Amino acid sequence: MNIRYVVELEEQEVCQLEAIVASKKTGPQERRRAQILLAANRGIADCAIADALPCGTSTVYRTKKRQAVPQSAHPHEVEAHP
Repeated sequence: MNIRYVVELEEQEVCQLEAIVASKKTGPQERRRAQILLAANRGIADCAIADALPCGTSTVYRTKKRQAVPQSAHPHEVEAHP
């Protein structure tokens, strides 16, 4: 099953992430995660994010997974009740 994670950030979250990226006191991992989430929020593909930042596609996937809401392959599909 291919699960896609869509990142939908609110304006407040975007401002917080931009502050993290701009800050010189944050560590490289935290800054990279903020950059990944900002790029994903803009709709940039995972492979393009990984190419632009010094990270792999797995890092992008895991970062989005922590933040995002999963979208099923068929959004109109209704889950069966047991």
